[in-house]
Amino acid sequence: MAFETSGQWLIFLSFLYLGAGLYIVYRVLGSIRNAFGGGFLINAFFDALFSVAATVSVLFVVIYKGRGELRGYMLLGAVLGFLLLMTIFERIAFYAKPKLHELKAKTEKKKE
Repeated sequence: MAFETSGQWLIFLSFLYLGAGLYIVYRVLGSIRNAFGGGFLINAFFDALFSVAATVSVLFVVIYKGRGELRGYMLLGAVLGFLLLMTIFERIAFYAKPKLHELKAKTEKKKE
């Protein structure tokens, strides 16, 4: 089996996008979990659901893009995509939260 390097950056980008998509799924499932109250069974169910979704999506991309071969840079790309989007989202939320509270206070004053 020959070790091809020509398309590795495309595969890495695919896994980077996969990691970012998994972060979005993680946040959506976390929001749904919080809406249900966040008990032990609910947390376990949504964590298991995310684990299954992540595993199936990684296997699908490995089969579709990686020709069935799982390499370390692929998993690294998925982890980096997840962490990159998480960092960007947390940074935006950190700066936007005080502004949203100010806006909420202004609208509540106008209602009174």
